[in-house]
Amino acid sequence: MFWLIAGACHPDAELTLEGVGVNPTRRRAIDLLLAMGARIEERAWPSTVMDRSVPAMGEPVADISVRSSHLEAIELSQADVAAAIDEIPILCLAAACARGTTRIRGAGELRHKESDRLTGVAEGLNALGARVTIEGDDLVIEGGADRASHGLRGGEARALDDHRLAMTFAVAGLLGAASVRFDGRSAVVSYPTFFRDLERIRA
Repeated sequence: MFWLIAGACHPDAELTLEGVGVNPTRRRAIDLLLAMGARIEERAWPSTVMDRSVPAMGEPVADISVRSSHLEAIELSQADVAAAIDEIPILCLAAACARGTTRIRGAGELRHKESDRLTGVAEGLNALGARVTIEGDDLVIEGGADRASHGLRGGEARALDDHRLAMTFAVAGLLGAASVRFDGRSAVVSYPTFFRDLERIRA
């Protein structure tokens, strides 16, 4: 999901992700990004191609391509949040790059993840030039499509030793006008090659 949002938000990008699991019960974040207007194409793998080298063996798999897109704000319901809870931080970054104001409703569960992600993503993205506010259990993100570099700038964000926040702020560094610094680089245990892949995409 991080690379799909990087590709959709960057002004000059085209990325293809191969062998992505697209189980209907676990792809809500992709569908939300499509609803925002992301230029995403999926090419399903035929069942005869799947073998034991595919982590999602037995589930639908596709190659997914994404291109630079003009994203529009949407509203996420509490059901959307529940179905895409781990992707909410990076979806907040997409919302910061969209036109209009996105509201993410009923995101209180984010307070009880590896960190208080509700506060962490708001404070971190604000430190990088986004406009995110917390209203009760809702996140409200004012998009920056009409501002240079989506309004994102270099700066320092606190990742709170949370891998999802660290990866979100790293992707923000691809999109902003200057470098981004954050703590918790070593916290990206869920995706050990993340920073190596980030450098490949940056190149």
